[in-house]
Amino acid sequence: MQSKLVNALKLAFCLLPLFLLWNVHPADGLSRSSMHILAVFLSVILSLLLSDLKISVIVMVALLVLAFTQSFQCTTVDGIKVDCRRCQREIRPVPHLSFDGYNYTVTTEMPVSVYDVYQCDGMKQSFSIALSGFALPLSWLVLCSFQIGKAVERTGLGRRLSLILVRHLGGSILGLGYSLFASELILGPFLPSNTARGAGIIMPVVVSLARVLGSTPTASPTIGRFLILCGSHANLLISSIYMTATVANPLVSEHAADILGIKFDFPTWVLGSVVPGVFLILVLPPILAYICGAAEYDGTAVRHSAKTELESLGKLTWRECQLIMVVWVCLILWIMNILPEAFVAMTGLAMLLCMGTIQWEDVASNSQAWDAFFWLSGMVLIAEQLTALGLTRWFGRWCGDHFRDGHNPVRASIGLSSFYFFSMYFFSSLTGHIVAFVGPLMEAGKSLEVPPFLLTALLAYFSSLSGCLTNYSSGPPVVYFSQGYFKQSQWFLIGLGLACLYWLVYLTLGLAWWKWLGWF
Repeated sequence: MQSKLVNALKLAFCLLPLFLLWNVHPADGLSRSSMHILAVFLSVILSLLLSDLKISVIVMVALLVLAFTQSFQCTTVDGIKVDCRRCQREIRPVPHLSFDGYNYTVTTEMPVSVYDVYQCDGMKQSFSIALSGFALPLSWLVLCSFQIGKAVERTGLGRRLSLILVRHLGGSILGLGYSLFASELILGPFLPSNTARGAGIIMPVVVSLARVLGSTPTASPTIGRFLILCGSHANLLISSIYMTATVANPLVSEHAADILGIKFDFPTWVLGSVVPGVFLILVLPPILAYICGAAEYDGTAVRHSAKTELESLGKLTWRECQLIMVVWVCLILWIMNILPEAFVAMTGLAMLLCMGTIQWEDVASNSQAWDAFFWLSGMVLIAEQLTALGLTRWFGRWCGDHFRDGHNPVRASIGLSSFYFFSMYFFSSLTGHIVAFVGPLMEAGKSLEVPPFLLTALLAYFSSLSGCLTNYSSGPPVVYFSQGYFKQSQWFLIGLGLACLYWLVYLTLGLAWWKWLGWF
């Protein structure tokens, strides 16, 4: 009885944003649909933190509520963007030429019979928009990366690579953590997709490594949790260190040139990140080991066991060779950046299926992949609608106005970038976050006369680091979280704690380094 009461209270708290915001009069520049989207989004976040429902169920209910209430943005037959709830209902006057016997006048104050209506089907378009997230390239990139990861497991290649790592670096649990950071550090400059790098290449090795060490979500999970966190945070940290480590980073440099008039190129980007970035690489594995309670083990025995098992595996099998070839093809195409990332990943998966490296049954039965595909598609769609309905622009303007009075330029830079960092809760794409906010915040910073290199550096490095806040911020957090080692609330709380660490390091050690560089 008590548990039912607790669950009822949790549900009521999760629905609180709906009751508080649903009928609130929107601010200037916003519509009622934007308030509905915001209310549903906040309820989803609270549900992820507090409820025991699966994330896919939460996202499904959210999409149905938004579709049923027609809270999306529709397009009329003549190309006008309008809230879906206004389709076929809201009348708009048609300019009319009238003659009173003396003069011709143009008026819109005509009888209702000559009024026009927005030509769109609100309910039909709303449901189509709710399903449109399942056609996004990011969703398919994550799904195909999951399936390639399944191939790494099924062929035994992941176990072989994990045993090699354990044999050479498995003398300590920290050695394994540092090896994951080193792998990301080496691949980062050459792979412009953090999802391809983290989800398609590193993650399968991380999962296999955990299993080699006898760690699963249900049995001895501490080592697996440590490795999962190392993989996820290494991906985001390295994505912040190199301008080319994720596809949207160059947008920050372009905005800096166009708006602030500075050159923030690859060498400048790395120069600004090297001190705080290397510091975090050194301190993160011990911190993550402490968070997870991952104790040291008998490294000598483990390395000897790995050596023995490697010898028993023998030479590479034909299926492992096929997989290595496909991964190298994908890696080269990703580095060359001549084809869409999702297209490359799907091509790689198709090659594996055609060669018989894995079977379609393996793909169809990979429930983790399809689960992540479903809820990520929904979250990305909701986040995109937040931008389409003007909420992100409104937040950017509000933030600039808030810091206009009574703040010196350095404090204004810190305030703008801090807002940017924690606004990641409202996004399920690093690229979407950058596109929505970097331009408006740089414009606000320019009007506040902030140091241009300081503001650009903070926005550049926080763009990827802020992805640690949630399990839906980018492809790698999605696939790492979906391995089942963490509850949703645990991932959020750990992410918030580490986000505060990143924020503190860059606003102390980072500021000191940039001051020495003369950036402000």
